[in-house]
Amino acid sequence: MKVTSMDQRSLKDLLALITVRNITRAAQRRNISQPAFSRRLQAIEAQYGILLVDRTKRPAVPTPALDAMQHDIEAALVGLKRLSNSLKAGPAIDQILSIAAVHSLSSGPIPI
Repeated sequence: MKVTSMDQRSLKDLLALITVRNITRAAQRRNISQPAFSRRLQAIEAQYGILLVDRTKRPAVPTPALDAMQHDIEAALVGLKRLSNSLKAGPAIDQILSIAAVHSLSSGPIPI
């Protein structure tokens, strides 16, 4: 799985790991299997070239570098939520349906 940009799902994954400090419990919190969650984390690590999980410890824990990003991750998620709410509350688009036809409408049986 290739991560092309930091998306909301990735941010939530990282925050879950920071919060519960355990890959298995973070995966459960994110409603995903532990192997799939680990692959997501590895994809983020590969994309950005940074180690986010200390796998030398059992259970694996977030690295100090990831812990240091907690405030930025939380701020990014709040900003994305605010932006999403602003877009939803934006000006309504006219929802008038106009139909123009060159020929008059006609009806008749449709052969099957």
